[in-house]
Amino acid sequence: MTGPRAIVRAGAPRARHVVVIQVATLLVVLGGPGLARADDEHLSARTTAVYAETGFGTPVGYFGLEGLQQLAPRWEIAAGVGLGLSAAKNGSGLGHELQWSLMPRYRLGSERAAMTIGLGISGGNYAHTLESLCGSEEELLDCNLANWRYTLWANAELGGEFWFPTGFAFRFFVGYGRVLAQGAEHCVFADPGCGPDVPGNSFPYYNIPYGGLAFGAAF
Repeated sequence: MTGPRAIVRAGAPRARHVVVIQVATLLVVLGGPGLARADDEHLSARTTAVYAETGFGTPVGYFGLEGLQQLAPRWEIAAGVGLGLSAAKNGSGLGHELQWSLMPRYRLGSERAAMTIGLGISGGNYAHTLESLCGSEEELLDCNLANWRYTLWANAELGGEFWFPTGFAFRFFVGYGRVLAQGAEHCVFADPGCGPDVPGNSFPYYNIPYGGLAFGAAF
C-alpha cells in the first residue's frame, strides 16, 4: 500500500519511540532531584556512627573502637577505647594496654562530607623503654623490665569525615597530643635479682603527633 495513509502507518512506531524517549528523559530530569533529596533526607536521619580505628599514636592507641553522636548540625562528640602500642610492646599485659578517649568536634561542611576540628582528652598506661625511674637503660634491656605510668593527654585534631547514603562511614585525622599529668611509675622485673640503680632518672613528658584512619557505619 502506498499513499499518505501508508506513510503515516510506517512512521507511527518511530514517533512512539520518540515520545517514549522524551517521557523517560523528562522523568529522569524531574525525578533526579527528588531521588537526591530522598538520599539526603535518609542521610539526615543518621546521627550516630561507629568506627574501627587504626593509626600511630592515636588517642585510642594503635587499634580501637569509637562511637560518635551528632549533637547538632555543626557539633559531634566521640568516645573511644583501644589498645596502646607502647604498653603492648613493653609487655605490660592486656589489662594495662587499654586506653580511652573523649573528644567533641566542630564540623565544617555538609552532612555527607565535612572537615572536623576537635579538642579532647585521653588516658591510659604509657610505657617508656629507655628513661625510667625503674633503672638504667642496661637494666631495661638485660632484665626485660616492664614499666608504665598512667598518663592523661590533651589532644588537638584536624580531620575529614564522610557519610554515604549506603551507611558506610569513613574518616581520616591528624593530631597532636600533649601530656597533662602522669601517675606513679610501676616497675616489673623479669629477674628478681634486678633492681633500680639510677633512681634519680626522671620520666620525661612528651608531645606526640599522631594520625590515623577509621572505617565504620552511620545509622
